[in-house]
Amino acid sequence: MPSDNRPGREGLSGLQTPKAGVVCDPATQLCYDQVGLSLGLTREYFGAYAEQSALRNLGGQAPPKQFRLSNGSACDAMARTCWSDGWNRQRVSVALSNQLFGNGGGGSGGGGSTSRLATCSITRWFKTLYRGSCELRENRGSRGRHLQVLLQDGSSYSIDRPRGGSYHITDPKGAVYPLQVRDQGRSISFGWADRLLSVTPQNAPASGLSLGQLIDSLLGY
Repeated sequence: MPSDNRPGREGLSGLQTPKAGVVCDPATQLCYDQVGLSLGLTREYFGAYAEQSALRNLGGQAPPKQFRLSNGSACDAMARTCWSDGWNRQRVSVALSNQLFGNGGGGSGGGGSTSRLATCSITRWFKTLYRGSCELRENRGSRGRHLQVLLQDGSSYSIDRPRGGSYHITDPKGAVYPLQVRDQGRSISFGWADRLLSVTPQNAPASGLSLGQLIDSLLGY
């Protein structure tokens, strides 16, 4: 994934642009999309260690929508604009803005992600292993779509459903298990091996769908 130093690409110098809607910064080992820092893309392009490092640095906070890159450029996902002079915001970087947000914003070429905050718990038999804040992030990348559950303790679980198949989950160690999904309306539970992950979003889905239906919708079913 070479850095983009072509003439006329002000704001992209020293960065990597693997596809439309994605910018990766090799100096910080972080990737961004049109909604800000993306843990899923960071994992995809820099590996699990980079993702876990980014998650620890967030300290339980949601990924930022404003960010500065190592080449001095800065971007604001809410304003859908990037500047080559950082937070002085005097020189708009057309190349970087178009790379992330496309013409008029949103031109991500199928890449990107959406996220929502939730409360999660993980139990093993009757013992609680984790209870606290988490983030649900739907990632869309070259390997398809998957739902990532990011716990405040730094753990990350990835949920996929291959077309025509059933759900499976990848745990923080990279082990993959078949998954039983139980839609409980306001919350949803994922069961595998001897573990149970329960997820309750902080706000009800705006679509009116249950969380389980929403997850099916997010994953393209």
